[in-house]
Amino acid sequence: MLNSLQKALQNGRSLYEDANLASVALLAVGNEVLTGDVVNTNASWLAKNLPNYGLEVVHHATVGDFPTAIANAVLTGLTNAQGLIITGGLGPTDDDLTIATLAEAFGVPLVKDEASATHLTQWFEARFRQNSSAKMPDNNWKQTLIPQGGQAVVNPVGTAPATVWRFPSGQWLACLPGIPREVYVLFPLVMEKLGFELKKIDGEEKRIQRQSVYFYSIGESHLVEALSDALMNPKASYTVAPYVENEQRIRIEITSTQPTTKPEADTFFTQWRTAIPDNLKPFALPEGMPNIETWVVQQAQTAGVQLAMAESCTGGLISHLLTNVAGSSAVVSGNVVSYSNEIKHAWLGVANELLETHGAVSQPVAEAMAVGVRMKSVNPNTTIGLGVTGVAGPSGGSVEKPVGHVWMAVSLPPMLAEKVGAPLIGRTFYMNPTLGRDLLKTKFALEALHLFSLALSGKSN
Repeated sequence: MLNSLQKALQNGRSLYEDANLASVALLAVGNEVLTGDVVNTNASWLAKNLPNYGLEVVHHATVGDFPTAIANAVLTGLTNAQGLIITGGLGPTDDDLTIATLAEAFGVPLVKDEASATHLTQWFEARFRQNSSAKMPDNNWKQTLIPQGGQAVVNPVGTAPATVWRFPSGQWLACLPGIPREVYVLFPLVMEKLGFELKKIDGEEKRIQRQSVYFYSIGESHLVEALSDALMNPKASYTVAPYVENEQRIRIEITSTQPTTKPEADTFFTQWRTAIPDNLKPFALPEGMPNIETWVVQQAQTAGVQLAMAESCTGGLISHLLTNVAGSSAVVSGNVVSYSNEIKHAWLGVANELLETHGAVSQPVAEAMAVGVRMKSVNPNTTIGLGVTGVAGPSGGSVEKPVGHVWMAVSLPPMLAEKVGAPLIGRTFYMNPTLGRDLLKTKFALEALHLFSLALSGKSN
């Protein structure tokens, strides 16, 4: 195996015998990725971004921190593709073996990259500026070594540089750190170093075109059935496929089956969206909208209203999702995490009689929480109040109110109440308790965001 890599380098022979010079293999290195403790999001991100440089991923692999496994995977990757991108194993510790393994596999020595050494020194000087007695651990110097023949790309957001290597055969290899945020920054620098240019999208250029349509708060089987055969199996040269991206979001991926221009594809995509049945349109996000929380913030900005939340079982998760959106400070008024009955009564004005009669986990209490948080806001006349209460488990459920049951309501300001035809909109859901506490909280929060969206659209159903 080592002989194959060494001979290929020395003789200028390509290990890849196919004609597809745009092909790329991906290799993740790390025990934590191999065992599933860390999810390999780098592979997904790279696969989505490599086409912007005219490249396509044809092979994925993951190996642990073992030299033989790494070398075998490098040989496999370069046999299956023109180029190979490796992520992980570039750090300062003894189990970071990628660079040393590459040097041994190709039969070349490790050499020090002076630019990386300078960057490393400056990095730690800045880090220890307030502590003159602190010293960089010597094991970090390992990160300045690269295989002879390769080129280092200084890492602006970390200590380990990327390494690129173009072989005489035309094949190439790139190594990046495993930390995703460093991959995102280094990737375009690596592509530039390798000589790949970001492709300019010409509207008349024919290529495989794709568009995603996102649906929330509806199950995959119900959605596919409701979309009808005409939409799921169009007569035009397009495929339509559903993907469950998370427990509440379904992505419908529409892909042309043959190269076509962007204007031609956009015409079909628009026709497809327009043909979505009216009863499904409230579940679909507008084109280009990444998630429902961003859509809710945009809807609230357009409507000129504020959002106030009273959360019990979701523990602030709804507010967390909304405030992840840039610009949300313009519409998110505040949040009360009213976990106890005492806080529901004292801060939100939920009547003790209501709590005693119906229990904290009930529709009347959800409605009272929604009204209470809206009336506590700075301007109740332009604020939507949301109340959410439920049982996320694993304990606390009963026959009448089992784990997985959630009640929610929105209290509407006068202008929206008139449009909707009611001052309150309430919902109750029962979700599979075997999903577990964390996932149930997420599903509750996303359903609440969808309720916000419906109210902002002027709909009660």
